[in-house]
Amino acid sequence: MLTKTTLRGLATPAMMLVLLTACGPIAASATPSPSVVPTPSSPFDGVVDVEAVADSYGAFEETGAPFGSLAHMQWLLFCVRAFGFAAEISMVPGANPGVYGKVTSAQRERWAMVDQLCSDEAVRRGWIQPQPMSREQRDAEYDRLVEVNECLTGIGYDTDPPSRDAFVDGAEWNVYANTPRGGPLGVAPSAGSNLPADVVAQLKIQEQCPAW
Repeated sequence: MLTKTTLRGLATPAMMLVLLTACGPIAASATPSPSVVPTPSSPFDGVVDVEAVADSYGAFEETGAPFGSLAHMQWLLFCVRAFGFAAEISMVPGANPGVYGKVTSAQRERWAMVDQLCSDEAVRRGWIQPQPMSREQRDAEYDRLVEVNECLTGIGYDTDPPSRDAFVDGAEWNVYANTPRGGPLGVAPSAGSNLPADVVAQLKIQEQCPAW
């Protein structure tokens, strides 16, 4: 299992699961479920042509989706699969959606390059909003995190929030800082159900007080 970062990996030196997801808080977006994401018919096996991949996508029905939203992750899933990576999407209550790929150590540099190319192409086409969030978006995000913190207060895991002005100016606020794992946790669908007790506890807290 992996915590929320841009790229993280676990498992053996030969093969690892790496995660693509947003680094910061994001807003929820009404988008199709992961099951409707099409599968590329002919994965690329060499030259990366991200424009051709985007032209063949045809499933991005909205524009200006938040960076790191489900719509963004659905596109990334399609895109990395088109470049030959085996990948799956993770939806865990309380954590941003993420795309997990089975990547060897030798493939990590290419995985990171494809991640950047795919996200940049989506921004260029206006499919997703560029990072960082605007001040207006961070102001709205603060209100949402206040609600999450109030929920966490009720079960004994509250945090001391930064001021609204500080948050809008860029201060970080990890509302899960005092939970068993100290931050939002994402678990790959292939991880199964035999999880450590602290992971199970974290996922239950996120389900009760979701931050995404």
